[in-house]
Amino acid sequence: MKKTPYRVIFVLTLICSFNAVANDTHMGSVGGNIYPSKSNSIQMVKERINAVMYHDSFTVSCKFWFYNLEKPEYINVGFPDAVNNSDSPAADTLRNFKVIINGKPEEITRVKQISTGYNHETLTNTEYWFTWKMHFPSKETVFVENYYTGSYSHNAGGLYFVSYIIGTGSTWQGSIKDGRVVFNHSNLATNYFINDTFPGYTNIKPAYYQDSVVYAFTKYRPKESEILIVELYPYWANSNIYEFKKYLEKNNYTKKELRLIRNEIFARRGYVFNDKSLNKYFTSKKWYKPNNNFKASMLNEYEQNMINYLSQLEKEANI
Repeated sequence: MKKTPYRVIFVLTLICSFNAVANDTHMGSVGGNIYPSKSNSIQMVKERINAVMYHDSFTVSCKFWFYNLEKPEYINVGFPDAVNNSDSPAADTLRNFKVIINGKPEEITRVKQISTGYNHETLTNTEYWFTWKMHFPSKETVFVENYYTGSYSHNAGGLYFVSYIIGTGSTWQGSIKDGRVVFNHSNLATNYFINDTFPGYTNIKPAYYQDSVVYAFTKYRPKESEILIVELYPYWANSNIYEFKKYLEKNNYTKKELRLIRNEIFARRGYVFNDKSLNKYFTSKKWYKPNNNFKASMLNEYEQNMINYLSQLEKEANI
């Protein structure tokens, strides 16, 4: 019986000390180990990635459109679950992982595997994969969806990192025709708490909005090492104000902006503002939910420390 070639698609993986979202990867296998190989016939026509961030986890929906230029292929595909790095603790396993192909749920299995023959640490340190079988008809488009939940990791300074490894998209035929990657942080914080000075290791320029960071591109062939990165300062869970101080110094916020940043911490807990300008500003936000029973005790020690720090900066600001 002819063996089915083993190629692996992966979308979200956890590497080093941060969580990462990644492009689909075309893979092969030798001696039981998997490795990326080039696809000369299957194109990634379109991709839409939407990562929604919450306080203790994030959910990701991935949508990919592939087009097979040549003969039909039946291949095994996979998705990395646990990734371990020798310098970091093992990452948490993904939860609620689902695969849907052309609208139909696909049965998946979780297998142990160690990839070799590639210099990308995400692949060389992958330990477990979700796998399933997939058919690519000739001259047709295949629509693939992945859904899952992940847990946060953070660096020594307490920053949250979410990354998109776009470089693995280079394993498919040609360029990525149409791509859009959205990191939605509206449930956590506005862009005041997002580091907009470091977009990652990429030539794609992101758009920073109050509720999200968006990377959009067309006819783009990434380099193997290319990574999109979003950094967020979790003021509700981090005592290391120094990390946020470095970020504030880079942006040189005005007194008015510092006031909004400080009061956002109150607003996230439902504080009802008597000040007309603040009330108008926060009631215009979809995430703001006024709580007439708000008490100062609802703020944890990290939030209180940040409020005190920002209050001091407001007093020192000239304008």
